[in-house]
Amino acid sequence: MAGTETHYGYDEYGHCISVRNGEGEIRHFLYDGRGLLIKETAPDDTLYYRYDAAGRLTQQDNTHYPYDKAGRLIRRQVVQPGYRPQVWHYRWDSRNQLRIVDTPTGERWLYRYDPLGRRIGKRCDQTQDDIRYLWDGDQIAEVRHYRDNQRVSRRHWVHNGWELLVQQRQTVNGSWETDFVTSGHNGEPQAVFNQQGEIRWQAPRANLWGQRYTENAEKYDPGLAFAGQYRDDESGLCYNRFRYYDPSGGCYISPDPIGVLGGENNYGYVQNPNTWVDPLGLRKCSTGYKSADDAGRAALTKYNPMSIFKNREYGGIIFKAKDGSYGYTRGRLGSGRTAPTFKESSAGLPKGSTPVGQYHTHGDYSDINFNRTNRAGDMHSSDIFSRADIRIHNAADATFPGYTDVLGTPSGKFWKIFGQVSGPGDAIPL
Repeated sequence: MAGTETHYGYDEYGHCISVRNGEGEIRHFLYDGRGLLIKETAPDDTLYYRYDAAGRLTQQDNTHYPYDKAGRLIRRQVVQPGYRPQVWHYRWDSRNQLRIVDTPTGERWLYRYDPLGRRIGKRCDQTQDDIRYLWDGDQIAEVRHYRDNQRVSRRHWVHNGWELLVQQRQTVNGSWETDFVTSGHNGEPQAVFNQQGEIRWQAPRANLWGQRYTENAEKYDPGLAFAGQYRDDESGLCYNRFRYYDPSGGCYISPDPIGVLGGENNYGYVQNPNTWVDPLGLRKCSTGYKSADDAGRAALTKYNPMSIFKNREYGGIIFKAKDGSYGYTRGRLGSGRTAPTFKESSAGLPKGSTPVGQYHTHGDYSDINFNRTNRAGDMHSSDIFSRADIRIHNAADATFPGYTDVLGTPSGKFWKIFGQVSGPGDAIPL
């Protein structure tokens, strides 16, 4: 998977005002006094957003959004010159649960919920599709897809917090395929790999608010968006547990269930989707961690399995953000059998953050020529910090006192060194 860099610019209020992708294309964003996005400018087009006094999105360029008296979206209409309008209709129940979606193609989708308000299924009589969900608390753990009363697919998900780590798919013959998933800081899956480290699926490009520029309906696509969000192709929305999110407008389509206690804007998602998420559709929470150890542990949990499968070293920086939370930069592969340098990893540091540590992995057990072997045949002491690791760490600590270094090993154990250390024996379990 080719690596790309995306750069973000922010104003003094924390709003993202520019995004520059790996191809050099720049998008600019303009907000009003309420913090609502009103203009998005790209090299080839400009989008305008209009809102009513309640902060509800009423128009985005050629798309119109009318609401009922309870403040719930009832229709989305796309009007383009020379084309017949495309209209989606949304119908709600007395508990503010979306029950029926009518699409421009004539399909009608019916949604079902359990007594806890979790969606447990959706059905379309026109296509004979019936999709059912099994839950683990507030997260979907399994998705079963039936067509003409015959099961056509089954997916089981394993999460670490709100981040998808493993996707298991049952094939037509009943066997299971296990794949590993890498995600962005906001919980959105970015790529799926098989057990040999080969890429099966890569996320298509999307805008700041999660709207994909192109759709690639592939069987390995988990179908997830930001943390806690499940994409519904038929409606163009994302199911977000207690509410539905519209990625094209970057907002919810019904008011916050807790009313004015939810803030000034009852329809807003989060101020900055790079650093905040709303996995339940109720309130924002930081994508950061409470400590450098927590951030390092999360990074190793994410990248150590891939490191073992590829038998390559991943690495990145642990940082403290401006809001006091901790995070880690995207894991990078080093050259050959080494971890990336500090300079290479620091390119992904958020603006205003401070490096407080680093993480890296050691791949799998290997012989002298780095061919995969077992623990008994390992010639590189892969389960401990190397002398080179110690030298690099102490040099970084001289610049950033109190520097933390965490290591993921082939055994699956994580180790930590802190401050100036004399050797691998100073490491403690993370």
